Amino acid sequence: MNNKFLRISSIILLALLGLYLLAYIAGYADNLLPFFILPVLVLLLSRIGRKVLLGILGLLLLVLLLLQTDYVQNIIIGAVTKRLSKDLNTEVSIKHVSISFFDKLDLDGTLIRDNKKDTLLYAGTMKVRVTDWFFLKNNIDLKYIGLENALIKMNRKDSVWNYQFIADHFASSDTTTSKDGKNITLNLQKIDLKKVRFVQQDDWIGQTMTVKIGSMLADISKTDLKHNTILVNTVDLDRPYFSIEDYDGYRPDSLRKKNTDTGMYFNTGDLLLKVASIKMTDGGFVSMKRGDVPDKGVFDGTNIRVSKINGNIENVSFIKDTIKAKISLSAFERSGFELSKLKADFRLTPQIMEFAKLDIRTPHSRLGDYYAMRYKDFNEDMSAYIEQVIMDARFRNSTVSSDDIAFFAPELSTWKQKAAISGKFLGTVDDFKVDNIFVRTDANTYATGDLTMKGLPDVGKTIITFNDATVQTNNREIAFLYPGITKITTPDMAALGNVLFRGNFKGTINNFSTTGTLSSMLGGMYADINMNLPAKGEPSYKGNIQTKQFDLGRFVRVSTLGKMSFKGKVEGRSFELDKVKTTLDGIFDSLQFNGYTYRNLTFSGAIAKEKIDGDFKADDPNFDFLSSIQIDLSDKQPSFNILGDLAKANFRSLNFTNKDFQLTGLFDLNFTGHNIDDFLGSAKILNATLLHDSTKLDFDSLSVNAYIDDANRKVLSAESNQFDVKVTGQYNILDLPNSFQSFLSRYYPAYINAPAKEPKDQRFFVQINTKDFDKYARVIDPRLSGLDYMQLSGGVNTINRDSGFYLRAEVPYAKFDKYKLENANIKGIGSADSLRLTGDVERIYIGDSLFFPNTYLNILSANDHSGVHISTSASETLNNADLNADVVTLEDGVRINFQPSSFVVNTKKWELNKEGELIIRKNFASAKNVKFSQGFQEITVETEEEEGTNASNLVVRLKNVNMGDFTSLVTTNPRLEGLANGVVYLRDFYTRFNAQTSLKVEQFRLDDDSVGVVNLNGAYSSESGKVSFKVKSDNEDYHFDIDGFYNVKDSTNEPLNTTMHMKGTRITFVNTFLAGIFSNIEGLATGDLTVKGDPRSPDLLGQATLRNAGLTVDYTQVRYTVDSAILTFNKGSIDFGRFSIKDKYNNKGSVRGILYENGFKNMRYDFDMATDKLLVLDTKFKDNQQFYGKAIAKATLSIKGPQENMKMNISGEPVDTTHISIVTSGSKESTDADFIVFKKYGTEIIAPEKQSDTKLNIALDLVANNKAQIDVILDQLTGDVISATGEGRMRINVPATGSMTMNGRYNIESGRYNFNFQSFLRKPFDLRRNAGNYIEWNGDPYKAQMKIDAQYTAKNVSFNELLSNTGINLGGAVSGYRGEVYVIAHLTGNLSNPDIRFSFDFPGGSPIENDNNLQLFLAKVENDDNEMIKQVTFLIVFGSFAPYGQLGNGGNIAQSTGINTISQQITNELNKLVSNLLTKITGDKSLQFDINTSTYSSSTLYGTSNTQNRLDRQVVNLKVNQSILNDKVIITLGTGLDFNLGSSAVQTGNFQFLPDISIEFILSTDRKLRAIVFNKSSLDVTTGIIGRRIRQGVSISYSFDFPQDKIPIPVTAVPSTDSSVIKPETNPEIIIKGSK
Repeated sequence: MNNKFLRISSIILLALLGLYLLAYIAGYADNLLPFFILPVLVLLLSRIGRKVLLGILGLLLLVLLLLQTDYVQNIIIGAVTKRLSKDLNTEVSIKHVSISFFDKLDLDGTLIRDNKKDTLLYAGTMKVRVTDWFFLKNNIDLKYIGLENALIKMNRKDSVWNYQFIADHFASSDTTTSKDGKNITLNLQKIDLKKVRFVQQDDWIGQTMTVKIGSMLADISKTDLKHNTILVNTVDLDRPYFSIEDYDGYRPDSLRKKNTDTGMYFNTGDLLLKVASIKMTDGGFVSMKRGDVPDKGVFDGTNIRVSKINGNIENVSFIKDTIKAKISLSAFERSGFELSKLKADFRLTPQIMEFAKLDIRTPHSRLGDYYAMRYKDFNEDMSAYIEQVIMDARFRNSTVSSDDIAFFAPELSTWKQKAAISGKFLGTVDDFKVDNIFVRTDANTYATGDLTMKGLPDVGKTIITFNDATVQTNNREIAFLYPGITKITTPDMAALGNVLFRGNFKGTINNFSTTGTLSSMLGGMYADINMNLPAKGEPSYKGNIQTKQFDLGRFVRVSTLGKMSFKGKVEGRSFELDKVKTTLDGIFDSLQFNGYTYRNLTFSGAIAKEKIDGDFKADDPNFDFLSSIQIDLSDKQPSFNILGDLAKANFRSLNFTNKDFQLTGLFDLNFTGHNIDDFLGSAKILNATLLHDSTKLDFDSLSVNAYIDDANRKVLSAESNQFDVKVTGQYNILDLPNSFQSFLSRYYPAYINAPAKEPKDQRFFVQINTKDFDKYARVIDPRLSGLDYMQLSGGVNTINRDSGFYLRAEVPYAKFDKYKLENANIKGIGSADSLRLTGDVERIYIGDSLFFPNTYLNILSANDHSGVHISTSASETLNNADLNADVVTLEDGVRINFQPSSFVVNTKKWELNKEGELIIRKNFASAKNVKFSQGFQEITVETEEEEGTNASNLVVRLKNVNMGDFTSLVTTNPRLEGLANGVVYLRDFYTRFNAQTSLKVEQFRLDDDSVGVVNLNGAYSSESGKVSFKVKSDNEDYHFDIDGFYNVKDSTNEPLNTTMHMKGTRITFVNTFLAGIFSNIEGLATGDLTVKGDPRSPDLLGQATLRNAGLTVDYTQVRYTVDSAILTFNKGSIDFGRFSIKDKYNNKGSVRGILYENGFKNMRYDFDMATDKLLVLDTKFKDNQQFYGKAIAKATLSIKGPQENMKMNISGEPVDTTHISIVTSGSKESTDADFIVFKKYGTEIIAPEKQSDTKLNIALDLVANNKAQIDVILDQLTGDVISATGEGRMRINVPATGSMTMNGRYNIESGRYNFNFQSFLRKPFDLRRNAGNYIEWNGDPYKAQMKIDAQYTAKNVSFNELLSNTGINLGGAVSGYRGEVYVIAHLTGNLSNPDIRFSFDFPGGSPIENDNNLQLFLAKVENDDNEMIKQVTFLIVFGSFAPYGQLGNGGNIAQSTGINTISQQITNELNKLVSNLLTKITGDKSLQFDINTSTYSSSTLYGTSNTQNRLDRQVVNLKVNQSILNDKVIITLGTGLDFNLGSSAVQTGNFQFLPDISIEFILSTDRKLRAIVFNKSSLDVTTGIIGRRIRQGVSISYSFDFPQDKIPIPVTAVPSTDSSVIKPETNPEIIIKGSK
């Protein structure tokens, strides 16, 4: 029984022990311990149990030893993980476990998945070290926790995390509190993490947080979780990474959690945390918003990526709600911003975030030393940062680089500036102040003062106050703000030096007041100004301005101006001239001009809507002047009305003259015009007194007048007591030099170039008459006297080729120094081909004893062929001189045949020792008796014999030789001229030819430029092949040295090597290379330029400074000037840098560019121009037959690409007067009309056509506004033009090859349509306002669409003619009506061929509107197109209505007048066409053709006057005239054709042939008496039958000319295609062809 009990007890005890071990492993040992102890006690109390107990203890020791083995532990852990996997319905696994009882636990490969089988936890290795037998102790030391290669992934898409099912599984259902009183304290000592990654993807709130640690080792001195205390010694972090990504989550706002108030703001758990030291290496931080793509190189607050975070954080404490630390970090941000150092004492509380002892450094900047943000509630205030967070900052000895700020404000990337900053900042973003702010960006640029700003971030409403401001800078140091300021030459900003401003500023950027003083090297200024600059509407301003000794002349670079002291006030609104309304009152206390200081100058006036009205007063001791000024700029031509009283003007004291001149008088100026060519009106000086050295000159008045006379000629006259000048005709004053040059270039094309712009329609006559002019002549020059009662007259007619140039001078007496002449009469008349000058001078004095009496000259020049005859009889010491020479320019040289002892080259008389002939040609030269002399000039060709040989050499000796007389025979491009002295040795022609020369050339000229004295030394050796040369010029505008050689035997393709040292040398030679894009290039260059290599494409190396330059852009025809520019010549390119340009109105633009080239070949352009106001187009019809005019605009222009495919882009908007003409037809018909025949005499020299590889593609983007007038030319031949102003945008593309395209719409506001009736009568139509007029282009410029309503006003019109045969009775008011009738033209459809429809309208309140019968009748007329056209024609042509009905039903006189007037115009043109054609064919100018036609009514043949008669017959007359026997006999053959038009009252003889013949015999030399033999046929009507009657006979005629004015006027009163002919007789006859 005992044995049985023992066995049973042993079994129970072992079972309990095993159960307890399993429970211990599973965590349930405490629950089973009572059940285990009780049976053991029972067994121990029994005797039998003692033996059993000993056996059990042995077994227990065995079990414990087994549990220490990995094998048993992994079997047990496998069972446990399997059970957990089953209970949790997921995968829980541990690859390996190692437990050392009871202080160590190692787990490898721990994996836990969530319900979706995604990894929740994976730990490669986890180690735990605790106190031995920890379960038996109250204080447990967790000595070590290690985790390596771990991943924790938490995620949710709703309010439940993916780990919640595990938490729910292990949650205890027992809610009772343990009463055993046992408290276990856990003390964590070390944490070691390696390659640990934690990811929390919270799609519920929209945030993903990622934490990665390369390694972390934390040494913890104390962990007291009971008292919430953690003390850490050190934390070492390697490659820590924290990122947070925000995006839109699924959680609605209504479910957001509310924070529980625990009494702590940040530290709700009242944790006490201290860390002695944290060391961080290569850390990273990312804060981003999903979907945003940041810009490169720019900081983006929504996408922050910080890397390379290194540094230390020491003395970290988190006590209560205060966090403190000493931080020292460095980092690098994605944008490129580098934080080299961030050091500060950091403190964070619920009320403040503070950085004390702040030291922020970047590679370029440093900031310190205090910054704090103050708030009431961290979260709430930070979300309203601008209004709630108060920033408190103190900057001392700080430096900020614009390169660092540029990461946050990219606009500053080009500044490249560093600024020293200090100041005290306090306030919120929307309301702050900065006391004692100081900013310095350069040695002389700084700003200081007290700044407050209230209202940000709304900049427009922010009130800015800047008190006690001091700002200093200069144009060089401020260039980072205004890059173009250093390029500005006028005004001279550099001359201001350091500009210092002291004052105050208050207001918004749109409405502010500023008061202060400005001082500079040029003087000081005080201003008190209020400005209001509204976003909409016009700006207003009011204030006072005062200057003190400000050097205005240096500032505007005008040498005649000096210092000024001014005080004035201004008040007004708007800065636009058409809207401005401003008053200005000011006093110049002093103003220096022309070296004189004017005192007490006062101006008071107003400017309102382009009108200036004011008074000017000068109260100076030497200038006393009072005037009233009125200027109106509102019209197309500005008008000026100035009345002035000049009480005193002492010109010598005012430094205008060296001698004493004083003038008093009244000024009356009343004229219009922009310049002298637009000048119309008068300018008068009345009641004048002019004193010269206290001697009164006979001068009472001067009157200058310009007007249009009855013959539509412009007349400009100047009249005074002692001289009269009058210019009459059609002319352009500014183009007068070109007019003369145009003719002279035809006479002497080898010496005078044709003008760059051929003058057109210049027909004028000039008269100059003097009276007692001697005193005025001496005033001009003391050596000049005489010129009394001199008469000068002349004329130019660019249209008439037969007599287009006329000159006549009658000078009774003139003397200059020792030279004088008496009774000189000079006449000149020229055609398009030749010029003849004739004249005689009674006496020409040279000195006191030598004179030439009775000198006669006769020169005929045409096309480089001159016949010269000059004869004179001299004083007793000289024989008669008679010069005759014939000079002919050959194709490749010149031939000069001399009379027995002389010859002429270039109109100079040269003498030979003997008779001779000189031929100079390309491959041949011959000279007989070759010693030339002309005055001091000599050219001698001599033979030099070589000693000891039979060889001979040539020596050419030059003495005072004018090179221009001879170099033109060899080359005309370039043209070389000058006086040469020296020798040329030509030796050994056939073997080792060599040459040497040494020349001194005085008055040297290159083309049209005068160089001065040039020394030339050169040598050539055929043996070496080198041509060496040295050239030296030391002249104004031509300071240069050239030293180099050319090797004709070079084998390396680099024969040329020369260096040019320039010190102010003109550069006109580059015109040859840039033709097709630029022309008329001028300027002065200084620098060194090396030209080497192949002459066909040489390398240009060096640098040159260009000044006083200018060029013309060929396409736009605008002339620009350049004050200075630096050109750098590199291999393959010329860098022009950046420079300023000016147009003829002194508007400016900025240009930068590079020209890529290889010896000025294979050129490629890269140029850009920008301007706020510049002349960008100045073309005429000849320049662009589709689009031309003048435009002043704010524009950009670029020229890009290779020369053979360049692109010019122009975009702009007019900012000043602009006038554009657009041609709607494909060609100008009159240009090629064969009825205009230009007569030619002699052989025309054909200028070589310039070949250019330039192909330019042009794109224009033009914005039109009311500053631009657009002329749309419907018909160039007739002059139909629409002139309009409005607004629109046009894009024009002009390819190098192909057709121009135009796109855009132009909305017309106002304008005029010049309607042309039947090509002979022009009537203006005004474009109706607010009628929706427009023109629209959609590609083809000739296919534009239009819609225009235009109005012509016929005045004083009656309705009686219209209703005379209608039977309509008019009312009283209408029957007596004689008033205005509006003819409305409606133009629609294609612009080049519009549909024109007409309608009538009448003035408002007209009685016509109230007469219903008349309104119905007018509606009937308007619905009848034929009747409407007839009525419109009569209103436009005759100013009255036509009788209603068909053309032949009345109004016969008016009808025949209208039709035959048109016919006459047509036949006149046909006559010219056929006559000129006959001249071309036969070469006989006397052969003339004449045709005329008329329409009439057959009723007139019977003498009836039936009111129903109509125009039913036509007569056509043809005639041909031929002059023979030197115009002594004129034969005329002709015929008449008379026939019916349609059905006629005359049915018999309806066609008649009426031949004529006549012969005229000229019986007198004056051609007035003539005899005529004739045979004529005429129409004969007998008893209703039309027949022919023939008459023969002889007649005598005599013509009488009425007296004509003695002075020829080369302009006809009636316009004609064949202009007046000027002849040189005393009473010339004006011949007008084709007019009656």
